[in-house]
Amino acid sequence: MLQKNVKNDRITESKVFFTLFHRNMRQTLKTLSDSDFLLNLSGSKTRSVQKTKTFGRMRKL
Repeated sequence: MLQKNVKNDRITESKVFFTLFHRNMRQTLKTLSDSDFLLNLSGSKTRSVQKTKTFGRMRKL
């Protein structure tokens, strides 16, 4: 019985961690896309292209 509780606690812990992690990731992605938009406005498109390449890598991971 005690063993089972420990396992459940671990699952809850990882769920909480993933939720927080996910929220942070979404915020980071939002910030990145905002800066991409600003970069496009300022006219330096090569840099935003490089960013899109890293985006693709991040999505694959």
